[in-house]
Amino acid sequence: MSETAGNNLKKARLEKGLSLEDVQKATKIHPNILRAIEGDSISDLNPIYLKGFIKIYCQFLGVDPKDYVSDYQQPVWRVNLDKETAREQNAPVPNKPLINLKSFIPGKKFISGFIILIIVILIFAGLFNLGKAIFSHRRALPSKRTGAALAVKVKTEAPRIKPKAQSLPLAVRGEVSTGIRLTVSAKDNCLLFVKSDGHAVFHRVLEKGRSETWLARDRIELDVGNAGAVELQVNEQRFPTIGRRGQTIKGITISLKDGLKIP
Repeated sequence: MSETAGNNLKKARLEKGLSLEDVQKATKIHPNILRAIEGDSISDLNPIYLKGFIKIYCQFLGVDPKDYVSDYQQPVWRVNLDKETAREQNAPVPNKPLINLKSFIPGKKFISGFIILIIVILIFAGLFNLGKAIFSHRRALPSKRTGAALAVKVKTEAPRIKPKAQSLPLAVRGEVSTGIRLTVSAKDNCLLFVKSDGHAVFHRVLEKGRSETWLARDRIELDVGNAGAVELQVNEQRFPTIGRRGQTIKGITISLKDGLKIP
C-alpha cells in the first residue's frame, strides 16, 4: 500500500521532532486541520483554502508543496473545527465548541471577593501611613523643656571667647562654716547641673522666674548653661551675676575650704 500525502507530511514532521502544537504555533493553522491533513480526512473545506494550508505546512517542513497538493483534490472525511475557524473556511459549525470560553471568565463571587480584598488592603495601607505621619509629627515637636534646652545650646555655640578668671569675694568662708545653702534664681531660662557632696541633685532647665535651693555639708558643684541669666545666693551672700548671657561655665565650686570659685 502506497503512503499518502498526509502520512508523508506526518513522517516529515516526526523526523524533525516537531509536535502538532509546534507546527500550529509557527504556521497558525488550527491543530484539527493539521490532524485532518496528516490523516487524509478533510471534507467540506474549500479546495483553495486547503491548498493554501498544505503549502504553508510543506514550506514549514521544508518539502516541495507540488508533491502533496495534488493528493488533496478529493477529500472524503470531515474535520472538527471550532466556530471561528469553521466560519472562515465556510465549513459547518459543530454543535459544541472545542474550547469553553466561559471557563476562563471569573465568576461574580470571585470578582466580589477580589474587590473586597483590594479595599481592605487600601484601608490598612491608609491607616499605616496615617499612624506613621502622626508619630513623625509628634517626634518633630519638641517639649517645652527640650525647647528651652535647645535654645540654651544654640546660644552657647556663639563665638567662643575665653573667659577671664573671676575672683569673687571669699567672705562666705566664715558664713558657711556650719554647711552650705545655695539658692539659684533664674532671670531667664538656664540649663543647670548641680551636685551636692558628690551626688547629682539637679539636671534640667531652670525656667525664667523660678528658683531652687540645695544644701550640702561640705561642697556644691555647679554647671551653668547661661551664666548671665542666673543669680546665686550662698548662705546670706548674693552674687547678682557670674558671667555673660549665653555663656557656659562648668566647674563652679562652693566649699567650706575655698568659698566660691568660678573657673
